[in-house]
Amino acid sequence: MCASPLDELLARKRLTRAKLAPRMRVSRQYVNRLARQVAKGKTPLSTEDAERLATALGLDTGSLGEYLPVTRPAQRRMALDPMRGVEVAYLKAAMDALAEARRLLLAKTPSEAIRPAKGKSDTKFADLACEYAIERRLRGFDKECAVFTEEGTVPEWRDYADRLCYFVDPLDGTNQLADFLRRSRHGSVGEALAGPKSPLKGLRAPYGAIACLRHSQILFSAMMDYASGELFVACAGMRKHGNIALCRTPESLAACGEDIRFGPRYGLDFVTFVGQEGPKREQYEKHLKDLKFLSGRMPPENLQVPVGPARILYLSDDKHLVPEPRPAFIMSNGEKICEWLGWLAYAVHSRELCVYEVYAETFSTRDRILLAPPPDYSLFSVTDKGCEVKLDRIKALQRPVLYRSALVMAHVESADVAMEMMAIKEGCRELPFQQRNRPDAEQS
Repeated sequence: MCASPLDELLARKRLTRAKLAPRMRVSRQYVNRLARQVAKGKTPLSTEDAERLATALGLDTGSLGEYLPVTRPAQRRMALDPMRGVEVAYLKAAMDALAEARRLLLAKTPSEAIRPAKGKSDTKFADLACEYAIERRLRGFDKECAVFTEEGTVPEWRDYADRLCYFVDPLDGTNQLADFLRRSRHGSVGEALAGPKSPLKGLRAPYGAIACLRHSQILFSAMMDYASGELFVACAGMRKHGNIALCRTPESLAACGEDIRFGPRYGLDFVTFVGQEGPKREQYEKHLKDLKFLSGRMPPENLQVPVGPARILYLSDDKHLVPEPRPAFIMSNGEKICEWLGWLAYAVHSRELCVYEVYAETFSTRDRILLAPPPDYSLFSVTDKGCEVKLDRIKALQRPVLYRSALVMAHVESADVAMEMMAIKEGCRELPFQQRNRPDAEQS
């Protein structure tokens, strides 16, 4: 019997080729042929064989490719198997929406992009252009969906929210982008961001983000770096990133994108929003101390004004993206829901990340909304089945996008963070998203 990756996988499952054959409803000779086929230098499994084998082993078909070579068509089809067809279509609509927002943004002249526009006091025309593109695409695909957007200018259609809703941050990092464009002499935003002297790259780039909930469950997060066109997706079928020029569909991203991986970290350095000097900073700095978290410890100075949705990437293992020293955890310091909701898709669809909700005895508000709601007022309800999202708790708000929270996310094996959380007897609870949203697959 020749050595084969199939035998290694069978050993993990405490099976043999002889026991596998009846599970696949094939002959022992057929299994032997598959074993030879996937041995080093041989042909990868076809879609049909890969699906039959995954079913026989009780595996999520999307994960079989981690153990055995499969053909590219099989990779594309299998990777998204955990998602229903309509869910893949919703993800495709979100990817198209972000691509269209990026196209509109990059085509503007710097002066057009940064001119004031209707909305919040600091809303720029670029914000509205991106918002319009995203809302138009999402509602063009499904008219019966709720779109809650950062700028708050889109009709909310809240009656449909329990079936399908999107929380959208159309352009995060506007202030940094505006500061840069005021000094730019380029003919378009695209030329300015592509220039070698642009500081808005990686985690300093402007991002657009869409988090999708279906039947009050977090379905996916899609996020785009508008400067580079890099797309980041977390859903039941994958956690991948790839450039929109090559990965225009969920299937192509699943097949060609690179994995987004997270590893444990040491220490207690973290990333959160504290703000620049002024009344806003004073409030956020005071709120951080009121949480009695880390005894008033502050994040490093260069990590105090991060982009919101992209903050989850500070926990990734991508050394080209994350500066050294890499922080141990990320935090939302009473920020609005569109800043952090997309982070939770990474916790929902993996076993690597844990989420804590923290709150203080002293209530602080902004826009007349609690910065850190305690459990009775929280968007999240913890039951013996896991963590549920209770949209009714924010749909009643005049502007649901103003809902705020203080959340901490870290790797489950980051012991320093876990010990710090255990030391907070009151004012902290874990949100066990994985328990509800991840099936208990057989582990090796």
